[in-house]
Amino acid sequence: MTGSRRDAATVLESAAAITTATSVDRVFDALIEAVDDAVAAPACVATAAADGLSVHEWTGDANPGTLATQPAARALDSGTVVRTTARDAVTVPVDDHAVVQVFQPPAAGGDDTVAVLTQLAAHATSAIQRLDAQRRAEASEQRFHALFEAADDALVLYGIEDGTPTAITHANESANALFELPAPGLCGHRLPTLVDAAADAFAPGNSSRRITTTVTTTDTVVTVIVHPLSAADGVDAFAELRDVTEHVERERALTSLHDATRRMFDTEDREAIASIVIDAATALIDLPHVGLFFADADALVPAAAADAVTGTDLPALEAGDSIAWEVYTDGTPRWVTEVPSHPNVANARTKIQEEYLLPLGDHGVLIVGAERSGVLSRLDRDLAGILAANATAALDHARHARHLRDRETDLRRERNRLHALFENVPSPTASFVIEDGAPIVQSVNNAFETVFGWTEADLAGENIDEYIVPADTRRDAAAYNRKMKAGETVNVEVQRRTTDGVRDFLLDVAPFRLADPSVHGFAVYTDITDRKERERELERQNERLEEFASIVSHDLRSPLNVARGRVELAEETGASEHFDRATQALDRMGTLIEDVLALARHGNSLDDTTAVALAEAATDAWQTVATTAATIEVADPPTIQADPTRLRSLLENLFRNAVEHGRPDAGEPPVDGAPITVTVGALPDADGPGFYVADDGVGVPPDRRDVVFESGTTFSDTGTGFGLAIVENVVDAHGWRVTLTDSADGGARFEFRTDGTPPGVPSRT
Repeated sequence: MTGSRRDAATVLESAAAITTATSVDRVFDALIEAVDDAVAAPACVATAAADGLSVHEWTGDANPGTLATQPAARALDSGTVVRTTARDAVTVPVDDHAVVQVFQPPAAGGDDTVAVLTQLAAHATSAIQRLDAQRRAEASEQRFHALFEAADDALVLYGIEDGTPTAITHANESANALFELPAPGLCGHRLPTLVDAAADAFAPGNSSRRITTTVTTTDTVVTVIVHPLSAADGVDAFAELRDVTEHVERERALTSLHDATRRMFDTEDREAIASIVIDAATALIDLPHVGLFFADADALVPAAAADAVTGTDLPALEAGDSIAWEVYTDGTPRWVTEVPSHPNVANARTKIQEEYLLPLGDHGVLIVGAERSGVLSRLDRDLAGILAANATAALDHARHARHLRDRETDLRRERNRLHALFENVPSPTASFVIEDGAPIVQSVNNAFETVFGWTEADLAGENIDEYIVPADTRRDAAAYNRKMKAGETVNVEVQRRTTDGVRDFLLDVAPFRLADPSVHGFAVYTDITDRKERERELERQNERLEEFASIVSHDLRSPLNVARGRVELAEETGASEHFDRATQALDRMGTLIEDVLALARHGNSLDDTTAVALAEAATDAWQTVATTAATIEVADPPTIQADPTRLRSLLENLFRNAVEHGRPDAGEPPVDGAPITVTVGALPDADGPGFYVADDGVGVPPDRRDVVFESGTTFSDTGTGFGLAIVENVVDAHGWRVTLTDSADGGARFEFRTDGTPPGVPSRT
């Protein structure tokens, strides 16, 4: 090899010294010797420590100074060879334990030098890992032996041959005590001969194995956990043995108690519970004399027994006449070891010598007896105590269940009565519960479904306000909810939304609390829509009367003064033209009076509606209007549902409005001789059902369209200001909607939509 100081055989011999070194220091010594053999250049081995790298040894007598620490640290961190030009060094890591650093290596054969150093470092790494593994194995074995001897559980070691355990080689003190064998104890015995289990159960295979069995020499119940071991000194397995006799017996007793308790809680019959208690006590304690007595007035009456303690049927125990009565009255268990000599024994000739008496709350007493003293062990008494406690709980549960059943029957009867009452309340009624400040529907009655249009299936579990409270009254509804949450009653007039529109109701709410903290209640809605409508109509009529009084006092004064003045002039002058002008003034007064009476008589009221052919109605209305300067065209108008009289009034006023106000000089024939043309027709389908009345006159300016429908508003010297007010009243009475716009010829066009006015939409636009 280029740059080598010795031949390959020498290097291999040095490498062998590395792999067989007996300590880490010897590994590093052998490594530096191998590097010195392999590379003709100064080199060192530096080992890693907590405070950094330190030089272990240099090759030969060469020492170029100090270690190149930065390349050394980088090689150690990265696990790769690091070359540096500053000091012409090559650094090779030895895992994370050390580095080999060569300075000024020969230029020729540089890659071979690195390869040799890397191979030597790999040998050193393997040697260090082997030594570390040996150290850990020795420490583990020492800890194992220490733990083995100090363990509280019984431990044994043995070998395995052909799948069968061999003789025990080691056993700790706990194992020898468990099997109660004379010296030398378990060593030399085979485990399958000492417990009741097959031999192959103690061959662990590749994983641990657990079995529960019995020690043949002592009848002790043990759990055996068998673990595999790597073969060492002929040991292939070890077993942990734990005495679980008491645990198994207690588990059997508790299982029996649990089963008895479950069966007691499955019944509500006292006598059945008493029988279960007796059966469980007999099985648990294995004593012949067990009896259970129930309290009845001034005596304890026998309910069930495993065997009559007197040899005959059990007698009743009168109040104050027995040990059992003492136990029942003071609620404290008694353990009596000399029963016949006890001062309160009910029968001094009894064959029972020892007795354990346990109270069953206010239900009675459980008695366990034996014919010899000292028979009842602490475990017997503990088990009897648990059984008595469970029996008391079962008897309490049965009594409570009977009470609940009776109570449920009463509640069911009361609920049915309330349900019938709820369903038969004539007013719409909803039951609710306040959750997060909102009334959540629980149920609604039939009247509610009929009036509001929503079913219980629609509303149950929903916030009722989101369905029936109009948007503009949400704040008031929230205030009512706060009052209900505080437990206050609510009695107010409200508007509520139904599927048919908004209606008026008298709302009565009676909140109450049940066992839970939530507020429940009933909301009763008395429909007062008709009454409120009558009230509103009266208000409107009063307003109209006030308005009419104002109009009569104001608008009639002018023509009246004209008539009076003209009559006086006629009397003074005798000129007949003054009578003509007085007659015109009186005619205007008559027109005003007729219009006022029309408004006063009808307002927004309707007679019965019927199907009316609009073409015929328009023709009839046209005949009553002075139409010398006008013509009518009927463009296939529809048949509509209307009050015929009110519809005719609407058409007459529209026709009169067109004729009287359609030209700049109202009522006079046009200069060009063309008369006013009035058209009545159907609205296009896209605009919804309805009709229109249009003319080709001067129209109504946009800035006047908002006021022309108001009573007494006119922009003509001859108008009364009531014609279009009458039109709007007819529209409102029918629930229609009217729109004033321009006709195709520039005149006025009145469009009437007869599909009803949606809530919140004005009847006039």
